[in-house]
Amino acid sequence: WVLAALAILTIKIVAQFVSTWPGIMEWAFHQRDIIIAYMHWAFLGWISLSSLIYVFRLYANRIGISAGLSLFFLGWLSQELLLGARGLGYFEMVNEGLAIASCMMLIGIITLIFQVRHIPKLSARKSP
Repeated sequence: WVLAALAILTIKIVAQFVSTWPGIMEWAFHQRDIIIAYMHWAFLGWISLSSLIYVFRLYANRIGISAGLSLFFLGWLSQELLLGARGLGYFEMVNEGLAIASCMMLIGIITLIFQVRHIPKLSARKSP
């Protein structure tokens, strides 16, 4: 998961650099889906995935945590691919796919919240 977060950050930085080129900058400016996909990389990808990795590391032995994180990540990745496809001109069934991907992310987050909420709190040890 850490490698996935680092890969997403690397792609985000490369996309920022490439988008400074005049031809690509004009093209991306007129493609709403490309802008939305970039914002997803910046916020849902890098920030959310890093936060979820922290939760995963704390409770790595729980199957529900792994399932929730995996479902969120797959939903996010599906959204990115669909937004990129629509930005490149492929329009068939994209809205339905985005709805399914959003539901995957929502179910993943609900699973994570439910799993973390039912973990007993660690009690502080009293030193003698």
